[in-house]
Amino acid sequence: MPTPPPDKKLGSMSALAEDNDRQREPEDTEMTPETAEDPGKKKKKKKKKKKKKPSTAATTTATTATTATTTPTEESKGTTTPTTATTTATLKCTACGKPSSMKCPTCQKLGLPVAMASFCTQQCFKDNWSSHKALHKAMRGNKKATSTSSRPVDPLAYPIEFQNFQFTGDYRPAYVTPQRRCPSEIIGPDYSTHVQGEAASEIAARHQPPPERGPEELDILRKVCVLGREIVDVAGKAVAVGVTGDELDRIVHEATIERGGYPSPLNYYNFPKSVCVSPNEVICHGVPNCRPIKNGDIVNLDVTIYKHGMHADLNETFLVGDVSDEHVDLVKTAYKCLQVATNSVKVSCI
Repeated sequence: MPTPPPDKKLGSMSALAEDNDRQREPEDTEMTPETAEDPGKKKKKKKKKKKKKPSTAATTTATTATTATTTPTEESKGTTTPTTATTTATLKCTACGKPSSMKCPTCQKLGLPVAMASFCTQQCFKDNWSSHKALHKAMRGNKKATSTSSRPVDPLAYPIEFQNFQFTGDYRPAYVTPQRRCPSEIIGPDYSTHVQGEAASEIAARHQPPPERGPEELDILRKVCVLGREIVDVAGKAVAVGVTGDELDRIVHEATIERGGYPSPLNYYNFPKSVCVSPNEVICHGVPNCRPIKNGDIVNLDVTIYKHGMHADLNETFLVGDVSDEHVDLVKTAYKCLQVATNSVKVSCI
């Protein structure tokens, strides 16, 4: 996703968020009890709100020490929306990872998850405005597309970005459906909520020696790998003539969620799907689309599940129908190479 050029003048969070209406509807959420209406309109509602606050504070105090949770927010003054103490303890800044203390009002208006709208300070929001406002544009574009006709008349027609592409084989791309989302209770990796899908932990680990895993971590990894193998088996049984890559993506996505995991490919540097489907001459990392599998195809499924801080990455190639001897030999040779390489793995191996 290209990064828009930074603005010359950066105001407050509310002022910077483009197309943010001056008069917004009240947001009845526990995270933001205040509204962004004109001060004159809010005076009539303050008395009612103050009567309700004691009961809320009483329940909150019983669980956590809550302080300064109801500071009024006025867009005319350029102030930001503070979060409660409970939110600060659980949410992190989407830009730097520090505890968050405020949220982007435009993100809330667009219905984005709170984790994607949280920032630690006003300055941090300003510093990351150029990339953050791209999220607003993307969400507006998605809503506009789904409100009209997001699916083309012919889903097998060439996507416009491939009109002049020089193909190396007979396979052709097709329409890619909108990205699926994970339930809020599923814990994803750091890139799962990043606007550009950047994996901060991966970037920090570059040029560093690989970490040494203890017995407990290895035990967790083995269990996550077992779940990954189960997902590959579930998806593999669905591979057949007429089945689309998009259907395989749905199967993998749901199977991963059922096992309490996050599909690792999803949003990794903005990858749009939960699995990689690579038919025939597509080497790897194919994006699942609406093109159905044909008789004689070879289809590779690259499945990765993230759970308990561990990624389990597996893939397998499936032969569909009457596959040519040449393609069968290709798959068998690749599998033999995998076995040789696996048997060579040992301590101090480079």
